[in-house]
Amino acid sequence: QQYLGLSEDIAAAIHYLKNVDANIENGVYQINDNVKAIVCEYSTKVVNDNDFEAHVEYLDIHFPVKGLEKISCIPLERTALKIEYAPENDIAFF
Repeated sequence: QQYLGLSEDIAAAIHYLKNVDANIENGVYQINDNVKAIVCEYSTKVVNDNDFEAHVEYLDIHFPVKGLEKISCIPLERTALKIEYAPENDIAFF
């Protein structure tokens, strides 16, 4: 509830997540002009086995529809850059 008032796009994403069918097929689903859901299936990895990622233009909401996943956040100043920011993909890895 605390994030619904931040923007209409965030509210649209949260509404989508609250109502998504757990049996949804993998794919890309356009929610509105600015928001899309990328549904994918994968096996989770050991904690701290993945890099941290950061974006400049877009916001990621990671949400497990089935199963469990632990997602960690950390301030960028407490990380070391591994892969420079790529504007074409809007991502950097730390």
